[in-house]
Formats: sequence, C-alpha cells, structure tokens
Amino acid sequence: MSRAATGMPFDDIRNLLGGLPPVDDEARAAAAAHTASLAV
Repeated sequence: MSRAATGMPFDDIRNLLGGLPPVDDEARAAAAAHTASLAV
C-alpha cells in the first residue's frame, strides 16, 4: 500500500514524518550535554 491519502487514521502524521530532515547528530549531542549540565 502506498502512502497516498487513504483516509486511514494518522496518514497525515505519517506523511509529515516522511518529510522531516535527517537526524543532526551534532545537535543531538549538544542538547544531551545541555540537559546533563542542568541535572547537576
């Protein structure tokens, strides 16, 4: 089954997720470091 509009629940969310940019590992590491610094 393709990801065309099928009327199924959550199709719109699945289509939005498919258009997200790739994971930014540098930003993820910076956010993790920031979160860790707040937990001190």
